[in-house]
Amino acid sequence: MKILFFTTHSHLPQKKGGSQSSTDELAKRLSLRGHTVAVLCGLESWGKTGVINRIKQKLSGRSAPPDKYNGYVVFRTWNLNKATDEVIAEFKPDCIICQAGTRVVDLEMLCFHKANFFVFVYVHDVLFHLLEGDYFKHPRLRYISNSEFTRKRLLQKYGLESMMIPPLVESADYVTKTCRKYVLFVNPNKEKGLDIAIKLAELNPDIPFLFLESWILDEKKIKVIKSKIACVNNINFMRATGEMRAIYSKTKLAIIPSRVEEAWGRIATEAHFNGIPVIASNIGGLPESVGPGGILIDNSKDDYLEQWNDALTTLWSDEKLYNFYSAEALRYSNRDEITPNYLIARLEEYLSR
Repeated sequence: MKILFFTTHSHLPQKKGGSQSSTDELAKRLSLRGHTVAVLCGLESWGKTGVINRIKQKLSGRSAPPDKYNGYVVFRTWNLNKATDEVIAEFKPDCIICQAGTRVVDLEMLCFHKANFFVFVYVHDVLFHLLEGDYFKHPRLRYISNSEFTRKRLLQKYGLESMMIPPLVESADYVTKTCRKYVLFVNPNKEKGLDIAIKLAELNPDIPFLFLESWILDEKKIKVIKSKIACVNNINFMRATGEMRAIYSKTKLAIIPSRVEEAWGRIATEAHFNGIPVIASNIGGLPESVGPGGILIDNSKDDYLEQWNDALTTLWSDEKLYNFYSAEALRYSNRDEITPNYLIARLEEYLSR
């Protein structure tokens, strides 16, 4: 089967995030299963990838010249509308899987395209107001949800049924020995609960925190974050990295204090592979990804900060309780329904149905 992933977002190595990691790992797994896989994505102008792509465009005259930095073909472009026809004509996909960033106008373009393929929308979030329209039914269109929470919200909002397939996470990319040194907070942004994470660090000056960039931030945003944490001596800030094992090798606890409805919570799954418990907001799909391997906090309560702090200090200092949650996290990470073989088989069945 020839499978094309489609997104308006940029892709690895230009952008690092849950959606990009999931696309990358799906593409690699599907390739190993004998499928021909490619990604059509947006492009950032900065960095080595942007410069090389610009040169390739001028030399080749193509809107989306291919590269294989990730081990499979990636078509990157500044003009997605023009590049879509070009890539479809060249790649001739049997199906297109639309990832995060796809708008309703993009779906309409694909559904009414003259080429013969099916379109699968992999819904990674419930920020439907960003779609610039409403999801719709069409004979060529099918939906996939990344959590039961997302599946129910999609059904409630648009009356659309979808296949629930959680994000594929390769445990081998994250399992490591850990010295249990830091509290890890990934993606230090306002909507991800930056204020809660900073407050927890302030309340616990003896506990070291590691704030890790995920979405690539510009220098202005980096300066804002650094100014907010400048007086908190136990916060270490680190730029985004592709080597997460090095991060988990120092992590004792992971926190996900999100203030928005996360559709899943990939960090929880990654942390669980190492027996790292997670404290997370009781919102969206986080209860599904955290499960028994951590503690959930309701941010709508008046005393939510106190609850966050109690959970953090107790898990940090109570060895017996920590070991209990650590064992639960590891056990939960081994459940059949998130193993790569199960997820790929489920996806293949749905694509070929």
